[in-house]
Amino acid sequence: GAQFIGRASLDKQPVIDYTIDVDLVVVNGKAGFCFSGKDTDHYLLWQIDLDKYGRPYLRPQRYNGGGQAIQPEIDLVTLYPTNEDILNQLVHMRIRVSGGNEVTTSFVIDGTEQVVDIRTLDFEADLGKIGFRQYTKKGKNILELAKYDNIRVTDLEGNILFEDDFNSPINPNFYGGVHTDDGMMFV
Repeated sequence: GAQFIGRASLDKQPVIDYTIDVDLVVVNGKAGFCFSGKDTDHYLLWQIDLDKYGRPYLRPQRYNGGGQAIQPEIDLVTLYPTNEDILNQLVHMRIRVSGGNEVTTSFVIDGTEQVVDIRTLDFEADLGKIGFRQYTKKGKNILELAKYDNIRVTDLEGNILFEDDFNSPINPNFYGGVHTDDGMMFV
């Protein structure tokens, strides 16, 4: 089943304008970064999926207590033509939320931000909890594995609301996952 590995709410007041930067490595199948979490059944999942179509896709998903609702998916072929271009490679993803419902997703490649998606949600995605999703389904040979590093959440003025570089093997910010020798969180 799915496992949500997360951090408690970042702020008492809802934060509706924020940017999340995260480095990630897809080790097997998919890498899922969660945000706007209320609990383990209510959150947004921005997932890089190498399995479903045989090439890299961004699969935004909403979990709202009754399972997942897939949002329109984005083919990443213009940035990563094949799975080999992204598998086991360090990727920098940026998620910018404005006004709680406009979400811009981009990847930073060689210092240049490449916007891949801008969408307006029909609900408010305040910052809430952040984390990772890891899914395993025995019998169907599904195993999602990824590593994460350098998470930084900022407000519109660039003030840091949260950051973690996973350099310490003792991490009070997230429960679950495994600290790697190269200073990443393996999920």
